[in-house]
Amino acid sequence: MSVIYRYGTNMAKRYSYRCGAYPAPKHKIILAEIMGASMWCWVIYNVISEPEHLTGEFLWPDVKQWTDQELGIPPDDAE
Repeated sequence: MSVIYRYGTNMAKRYSYRCGAYPAPKHKIILAEIMGASMWCWVIYNVISEPEHLTGEFLWPDVKQWTDQELGIPPDDAE
């Protein structure tokens, strides 16, 4: 297996058999960091500005106010 890198006009083969991977070029690392940072900024901005995507649009009902009849529970004196 070989990995081919471009060095200007020359093509050089660098084999990575039984050794660690060769480091990525610096411009690719910087581009990956910029893309990752912009993705997290987008996620955090949308969570702060539109929390309904996580919590839902409507208020949760107060379950303590539901009656036994609404829940379908028979009365205690029923046989």
